Amino acid sequence: MRYIITLTVLIFISISSFANYTMERTVVDDFERIYFVFTPSNYQNGDKERPVMVLLHSTGVSALSFAETCRAQEICDRNDAIVVLPEALDEDDDEVIEAMGTLIKYNLLPEGLKDKYVWGAGARIYMEDLKKSAGSFASSLINSKMPNAVAKGYIELCEDKDDVKFINTVLDEMKSKYNINDNIYVAGASIGGVMAYKYAYSEGCKAKKVGVINGFVGKALDDTKPLNMPLCVFQSLSDELIPYNGGLFTDSLQTILNNIPIKNLCTSAEVTETHQDLNTFITIQKIEYGCGDNPTWCYAISNVSHFTILSEDKDDIGYMNELEKFFFQLPTKTTEETLIPNNQPLIYPTSASEKLYCEVTGEYTVTNLLGCVVLSGSNENNIIDISSLSVGEYIFSIKTADAIHKSIFIKR
Repeated sequence: MRYIITLTVLIFISISSFANYTMERTVVDDFERIYFVFTPSNYQNGDKERPVMVLLHSTGVSALSFAETCRAQEICDRNDAIVVLPEALDEDDDEVIEAMGTLIKYNLLPEGLKDKYVWGAGARIYMEDLKKSAGSFASSLINSKMPNAVAKGYIELCEDKDDVKFINTVLDEMKSKYNINDNIYVAGASIGGVMAYKYAYSEGCKAKKVGVINGFVGKALDDTKPLNMPLCVFQSLSDELIPYNGGLFTDSLQTILNNIPIKNLCTSAEVTETHQDLNTFITIQKIEYGCGDNPTWCYAISNVSHFTILSEDKDDIGYMNELEKFFFQLPTKTTEETLIPNNQPLIYPTSASEKLYCEVTGEYTVTNLLGCVVLSGSNENNIIDISSLSVGEYIFSIKTADAIHKSIFIKR
């Protein structure tokens, strides 16, 4: 916490420290793509299966530069893992490029947004939101600079790039070229964090865990469903590029961070660590949400800008050090956890004032949406007495020998 490094600054390290990386090429939807694969210093192809960590860079930063910032080779050696860094393409839509420049010029977007190395992450601005922010001169400005966006109703960065497909292509190729196992972890910073969210919510997601550093859920994403995987998030409360209270690209980050544990049916929330540096006034608070086999770790960091991240120091919290612990040391999912849709109820009725009926036997808990356990017991006669609960929405969980079943109900 005593040292701060800049995401966009290239840390020059001798190329000898990267002796174990190769650049690979592939083609996805007629776009030529590249990615970099780092292997442990003792790597011999085929000697054993290894986990994979996928790192997604921020805008304006190449994959190899991000690898240096993250010390990809050290991650490989410390964890006996393979690290792969796919590289995003540039934004090539002239209208989008001009529109972004105009919005920055008129202070509708913060400086720092780049059109190089941009992920197709679902980062979208709706015209309706833009007109509300732009004020009286909005109509002429928007109509003249963004005719295609007006017709569609939105602007989206690199909309024509299927980067979920690109990441999966990379992983498929690595399966054939390297001896990797199914423990795949994906993390990204800034727009790379936005891409990490998009990948996590995608139907073809291969990741077991996901990490996000100063990212957000793009407005083009359908995030109404549970994430159903462990998540580690680092978020600056003082972010000038991605405002914590929301902006054109994103809703309130607090809302996003609140919604994910709720949708994952987390049953507890606890502040487990607090760190403060009296010299820099940086404060880090770690919140752990208990979501069964899908925990969420959230690091709320104050007095740190978007373009700075904490470096690794043995006495402090460093983002990569914490991600490594989350990815490689926290056990992966072992118990199947099932959210039962309300049209196939685990309990019935799903709106009641006195009793719920459940035909599954086992130990149960009832939690409110803040994660507090308000009722617990053993279901032996198929009847759960909820008369003591206050009116509101709750999560019912019951554990069997091989699974944890959950369902949402309303106490009237």
